Amino acid sequence: KNRDFLILSPFKTADEVTEFLIQENTKEVNFPIKLTFSTVDSVIEASNKTIFTDAEKLQFPLILRRWNEGDVFEPFGMNGQSKKVSKFFKDEKLSVLEKEKTWLLCSGNEIVWIVGQRADDRFKVSDSTTNILQIVLS
Repeated sequence: KNRDFLILSPFKTADEVTEFLIQENTKEVNFPIKLTFSTVDSVIEASNKTIFTDAEKLQFPLILRRWNEGDVFEPFGMNGQSKKVSKFFKDEKLSVLEKEKTWLLCSGNEIVWIVGQRADDRFKVSDSTTNILQIVLS
């Protein structure tokens, strides 16, 4: 017997906001996720929930958005090698739901952070950095 199956898939409504702008000097964002921004004097231990960036390399407003097919970033620690976000997700063995729930923090067209996962090497703090921005996911 043939049966018809209803396949449920996530959908976006026309009025759903898909990008959120974060202005310079913002201290806290509470929606769609909670991020705090603070200027610090030195880098303490970074983690999946905390990154440190060279604030001078950031272009404001920052953009918080979902990932798109074809998105590429340079994962921290990969010496400038780029990687597709989709490949990163596959390597991290993320489920479809986890991928859909992941946010990207972007500066212009470049990914600064796959939030809660991995920072981009291009925005890292170096010896010449004078303005360190700490970003924390809580």
